[in-house]
Amino acid sequence: MSEDYRHYQWHGPDDKPVVLMLHGFLGSGEDWAEVIQMLSPDFSCLTVDLPGHGRTRIKTGDQAYTLVGAAAGLVALLDDLALPPVTLVGYSMGGRLALYLALAYPERFTGLVLESASPGLADPIERRTRQERDEQLADELESRGLEKFLKHWYDQPLFNSLKQHPRFADLCRRRMNNIPAELAKSLRMMGVGRQPSLWEDLSRVGLPMLVVVGERDAKFRDLAAQMVARQPAARLAVVHGSGHNVHFEKPAELAEQIKNFILSEVGTNEYR
Repeated sequence: MSEDYRHYQWHGPDDKPVVLMLHGFLGSGEDWAEVIQMLSPDFSCLTVDLPGHGRTRIKTGDQAYTLVGAAAGLVALLDDLALPPVTLVGYSMGGRLALYLALAYPERFTGLVLESASPGLADPIERRTRQERDEQLADELESRGLEKFLKHWYDQPLFNSLKQHPRFADLCRRRMNNIPAELAKSLRMMGVGRQPSLWEDLSRVGLPMLVVVGERDAKFRDLAAQMVARQPAARLAVVHGSGHNVHFEKPAELAEQIKNFILSEVGTNEYR
């Protein structure tokens, strides 16, 4: 069976602490460009296109698209790159994956930053309902095409502030580089409905943890408060004037949060 190809890129000096950055649904490693520009003088940033996204190509079967499979693939990549423990940053879908990684492979990471992320759905009925919804969205992707899907997706109230951003059209054009069938597979295999709930595991996170949300993202502000309540060692940061996609709407503010978190709570002893 052919090996998978996981597209990754390095940004910044080789001799700086490594930050692994995981994008959200529809995205790619390129989504972090502005944040990386502000971090790269002090950190070496590693971005990866997750299964079903960007230039990554999976040939070994559907397991690689699941939360468990995607996590195993990332750890294998870290092994191939012979990296010491790294700081982990994840947005939305990438944040759910980052939380799972921190729980399943704590020895591989020095700190955890979750941007607009959740531990999944605690209620089995809600998970089943969401799984059915994700299946419908995957069908829509395959039948109606990516352009129509993007319009439908970004009509969600969650993205109201994002749609007002002057470069929203540029973001949508970048999303069009994805392959609809691959995105559909990601939805079916790693959507919130397919993920086991990690709510009860939050107290086991042994890493320094920063939870970042946008001021205008009421849903995830509430989720973030609940997460921090279950993990007393975690710190909450609310970014003024931002909605769900903080790294696109307020990249400088997010970069500053990440930098301060690493310098003050994680430390910078590990180098590539």
